Amino acid sequence: MHPLDEILQSWRQEDVQASFSRRRDMGTAFEELCIAFLRHDPVQATHFSTVQH
Repeated sequence: MHPLDEILQSWRQEDVQASFSRRRDMGTAFEELCIAFLRHDPVQATHFSTVQH
């Protein structure tokens, strides 16, 4: 399984729990994950000088 799939699967499992039940929190976490990916992936990082929300 791809590491991104593992992260998303763990979020889906946590969504069932009260501590991560709000969809907005999941959306914010996904945005942060995308930003981190675009900043740190060797291929993607060469295409962007900055990454914003």
